[in-house]
Amino acid sequence: MFNQIIKKLRILFMKGKPSYIYKNKHGINKLNISENAIRVCETLNKNGFEAYIVGGAIRDLILGLKPKDFDIATNATPEQIKHIFKRARIIGKRFRLVHVIFYKEIIEISTFRSSPIDIKQDEFGRILTDNYFGSQSEDSNRRDFTINSLYYDANSEIIIDYHDGVYDLKKKQVNLIGEASIRYREDPVRILRAIRFASKINGSISPDTLKYIEKQKELIANIPQARLFDELIKILTCGNALKCLLEIKSNNLHTFLIPTLEETLKKTDSMNFLKISLDETDQRILNSKSVSSSFLLAAILWPQVQIEYQKNYKKNKNIYISMTSASDTVIEDQLKVLSIHKKIISDMKTIWLMQTKFETRKNKTSFRLLQNPKFKAAYDFVLLRAKSNDFDKVVAQWWTNWLESDDKEKENMLKTINKTKNKKQEHKCD
Repeated sequence: MFNQIIKKLRILFMKGKPSYIYKNKHGINKLNISENAIRVCETLNKNGFEAYIVGGAIRDLILGLKPKDFDIATNATPEQIKHIFKRARIIGKRFRLVHVIFYKEIIEISTFRSSPIDIKQDEFGRILTDNYFGSQSEDSNRRDFTINSLYYDANSEIIIDYHDGVYDLKKKQVNLIGEASIRYREDPVRILRAIRFASKINGSISPDTLKYIEKQKELIANIPQARLFDELIKILTCGNALKCLLEIKSNNLHTFLIPTLEETLKKTDSMNFLKISLDETDQRILNSKSVSSSFLLAAILWPQVQIEYQKNYKKNKNIYISMTSASDTVIEDQLKVLSIHKKIISDMKTIWLMQTKFETRKNKTSFRLLQNPKFKAAYDFVLLRAKSNDFDKVVAQWWTNWLESDDKEKENMLKTINKTKNKKQEHKCD
């Protein structure tokens, strides 16, 4: 409460005027900024426009994190930007942006937004069109959170801060800009973003920003499915995924994303597998490695797949039919809440079904597994399961040894396994 009072007094004192934070205070090393982003800013400046690196990249750099991408805000219109850069394209309708394309990087540029009175909104208050251009000050008011409303001048290396965002970063607190009840209605995704950012910075959500989440969470149902799916992947790749999911659950928001999460968190074994999976993901993010959406979702839904599998296996005693049926059931239930791309669904099912084949270790089947495009993903999935005691560690190590062997050694290892199986069967018959 005391921090909130101090925060309000600071904003009142600022009276809409920005703070200027110099390099010796913010500590950002320019060498950690994309050369392409700096080049875009310089080019816009040379053509008479303002240009700043803005938002999440600046937030992450202050925190010592490596940004995923670099966005730029300018007073140039989309058409003017496209005219300046050869490899540029205008995207979006509700919110027009420009993508400037480099060899391995896309720099996203937005034009400063204003807040017109006649802005188009739907019956729930969600903004439908947002292409009214304005000044940097107006643009700062349109941004969602104070920690995302930071403008970095690549030339002077100064941060321009209209809403005390640097102060909030130091306090590790997420604050909405403006009235929470209105801002959530404008874009309900902000409810999920508030939780994601708090988890990402390992901080908390301010009371004023938190209090309307419970009251307005039903607005999430109005979010287009594609956007909601994108936000789910961002949650799972925020760098602190388990904390974020636990916060999602504690705020009763999981029903809009992953309804099975509640059941998963109740069981020690499922929780252990989830923790290990997400810790591995966090580490990959930290090391700037790619993360597969299908692999992530396969891990999140796996505990429920196992429950369905056990039910089916008791009935038919066939591992492949049981796993196929379990996969279909879990996917069908998930799709009632959130649509998933067909390719991702296909990959998830393949990863799950291949788990049964890793257990059997048959000669022809084992060699055919190597030809499957999802073999590496399925094998990595087995290793995760072994770490969480969900899969026999000895068998998992066997697969690792088998993969490191040449073809002749592979055949000998499989023959040894088959002989062992036959002896066991003979012993049972005796």
